[in-house]
Amino acid sequence: MLPQARIRLSRLLTLAFYSLLVCSFVAAQLLGDRFKVAVLAFQLAPLLILLPGLIRASTKTHVWLACMLLFYSSKFISDLIVTQWSWMSILQTLCALALFSTASLYSHWQWKLKKQLA
Repeated sequence: MLPQARIRLSRLLTLAFYSLLVCSFVAAQLLGDRFKVAVLAFQLAPLLILLPGLIRASTKTHVWLACMLLFYSSKFISDLIVTQWSWMSILQTLCALALFSTASLYSHWQWKLKKQLA
C-alpha cells in the first residue's frame, strides 16, 4: 500500500472512530437514568478541543489525541470492572483503543512521509 493511501485510510478511520466515541458518550447519557449535561460536557470537552486540529489533519493534534486516549482507556477499563461488562463500556473501550491505534498510525506514517520527502 502506498504511504499516501495508508495516511488517508488512517485519517478516515480516525475521524470515524472519533465520531463513534462522541456518539457513544451522548448515547450513554441518553440511555442512562438521568440526562446530565454537566457530565456530558465534562466528558466531551477534551475531545471537542481537538476537533479543529483533526479537521485540518494536524499531525500534532493526532499525537495529542493518542495521549489523551490513554486516560480515556483507563477510565473505560475501570468502568468495565465496575459495571460488570455492560455493552456500552465494551463499545467505548474498543472504540477508544481503535481510535488510539489509528491516530498513532496516522501521526507515525505522516512523520515518516515528511522525513522521506525532506
